[in-house]
Amino acid sequence: MRRTLSLFLLSILIPLGFVARPVMETQAAGAPETGMSIAVDPRIELTSIIFRLAGHREYNQCRVPSYAADMDTHFAGLEQHEAVQLARLLSRTRGLGYDAVPALAVHLADVQDCAGRVPWDPLPRGLDQRWTPELARRFAAAACRFAADSDFPSFWNAHQDIYAVARDRMRVLVQDQGIPAWYGRFFGAREGLPFFMELGLANGPANYGARVFLPEGEELHSIMGVWQSDKNGQPMFPNQALPTVVHEFSHSAVNPCIDAHAAQLAASGEVLFPLVREAMSRQAYSSWNTVMRESLVRACTLRWVAEAWGRPVADTMAEKEQHNSFYWVPELARLLESYEAERHTYPDLAAFMPRVVEFMDEWAADGPRRVAAITEPWEAEKRALAAKAPRIVSITPADGATGVDPGLKEIVVVFDRPMKDRSWSVVRADGMMPDFTGAAYDEGRTVLRLQVQLKPGQTYRFGLNDNHYRSFMDEQGNRLLPTVVEFSTR
Repeated sequence: MRRTLSLFLLSILIPLGFVARPVMETQAAGAPETGMSIAVDPRIELTSIIFRLAGHREYNQCRVPSYAADMDTHFAGLEQHEAVQLARLLSRTRGLGYDAVPALAVHLADVQDCAGRVPWDPLPRGLDQRWTPELARRFAAAACRFAADSDFPSFWNAHQDIYAVARDRMRVLVQDQGIPAWYGRFFGAREGLPFFMELGLANGPANYGARVFLPEGEELHSIMGVWQSDKNGQPMFPNQALPTVVHEFSHSAVNPCIDAHAAQLAASGEVLFPLVREAMSRQAYSSWNTVMRESLVRACTLRWVAEAWGRPVADTMAEKEQHNSFYWVPELARLLESYEAERHTYPDLAAFMPRVVEFMDEWAADGPRRVAAITEPWEAEKRALAAKAPRIVSITPADGATGVDPGLKEIVVVFDRPMKDRSWSVVRADGMMPDFTGAAYDEGRTVLRLQVQLKPGQTYRFGLNDNHYRSFMDEQGNRLLPTVVEFSTR
């Protein structure tokens, strides 16, 4: 998810809840008005940093500039540590990354003890099959050695103030929202489930759901990244983060339902996934069953939005889901209205799953035509906008440039016409963002100079406009089509 701040998208990350030894005391905050524990979790910070050093894109999107700089400084020279090399190997051979990392983190006893909270063998129910008992055990042990070798406790202790800001601001956001109560009511879950929201400063805009099955019961985890920072570089959370909190908790109820009906959903999934494969791969959804999980979670989240914020807001969000290529989600959300209205017949979501299977079969039977009916008007609109849109004549350094001087102070963009002054959307594009310090057009407003501070040996990636932030426009209001620029410094 992308956000802009002032001239530029200077977004951030959010911390997470945890169990730790006294040297790294937790700052968990839970209260009746939130119904959940909210904290930064050292286990999640540790594992995220390891995968950051391993070069995983999803763990190199930190949105807190000072925190990112401190990670680079404190952990410099550890790129070849055994834990980092194992993270690279697991990514290459097992596809491990994204949600698999924090899911394992919340199964650790703490960052100084490689033991799991439950035995690694058999594989804990809260971990997917990308892990094996042996790989989970090996990585846990290597991560704990990394914590000792890197003096992670001192890094953790040095950042308690910024962790507290993130925790307290998220607590204000979710208080009185009644999310745990809604979860129990909507999904038919048992009372007393423990809810943990864990804020990952090293995670950037990435958010995940996880579950831990302990002998005494199940834990639900919503692992949130920090999306924005304020003018002082401190974590902050917009109201738009609330549906994501609901989304990540909802995975705990939805995923088992999808998995239990995988055989019945396979036929429709295998028809629909090829229609959206390219768009889903850009969102890191690589299989039909993952898309099924996401589809139902998004539909459930729309039902929360309709209840909490009203039907018009939910309808607007439903349109955005279609633009993300979840074309069937608005109709699936409407189907869930029947689930809510007939709880005497469907006491929980599991009981309603045959209706979901039937719906997906019906959608898949006419999938190509339905997708075309939704997207053809968009394509016509895109062609019309492209015909009128301003164009970029040149960018210096050029897209794809390598060996760029790290001492470069300006990125220069030349347009084919005068542009509207002081109207910019320089946005993050799934990679390291240059440190932008200012912007100005020349007198004719065809040449934009973006002041930057660069570092040697880095690959930078940023966008001019995107699907949400589109402030670059000409004097007639015609908007620049989203453009991504990538270059590397020597």
